Amino acid sequence: MTDNLEALREDLAYVKALAKEGRHAPLIAGPILLLAGVTWGTASLIIYGMVKGLIPASQTLANWTWGVTALVFFAGMIALIQRSKGKPGAGALNNRAVSAGWSGAGAGIFAFALAIAASAWRLNDPNLIWLMSPAVLALYGVAWSVSAAMTEQKWLVWIGVGSLIGAVLMGLMAGRAEMFLAYAAALYLLAGLPGYLLMRGEPSLEI
Repeated sequence: MTDNLEALREDLAYVKALAKEGRHAPLIAGPILLLAGVTWGTASLIIYGMVKGLIPASQTLANWTWGVTALVFFAGMIALIQRSKGKPGAGALNNRAVSAGWSGAGAGIFAFALAIAASAWRLNDPNLIWLMSPAVLALYGVAWSVSAAMTEQKWLVWIGVGSLIGAVLMGLMAGRAEMFLAYAAALYLLAGLPGYLLMRGEPSLEI
């Protein structure tokens, strides 16, 4: 019996050590977040220029801007996901949890975009589109909170808080061209910049 208890303690200690090690593995989501911030932030900046008359535009061109951005982002994301699988720590607990959190946020954003488009069509109210950016930043806030909890990197908490505050500010700016400018800045600062900082902390060698 004593031997069994000792073996159980050793097994528990081993599992605990593995969990602790995985919790502190470097995050590898940085490149995807950098890509998201740069692509969608730049698209929002272009739309702002169109709305303000700084760039010759039409509704068709605006739709193409969002569509091309989506294609570039998803193509880049797929390539980056494949590349990240060979990095040390890719299978660690924290990276798997953070990946699940951001995947859930991405799925939520996609579903909300479809819901907004359907509602705008059903009610014949294009103003509902203004709710998209607050929803995106709110889900970013949730994903950053999960990332902070799983990595114990306290600065990520503030990125999450900033995202939630940004969501409210986007709501207050709804209907104004300046919202696209503010949204671009939010994406650069709350996705692109943190993604770049996380990328700098990634392991440089692949396995």
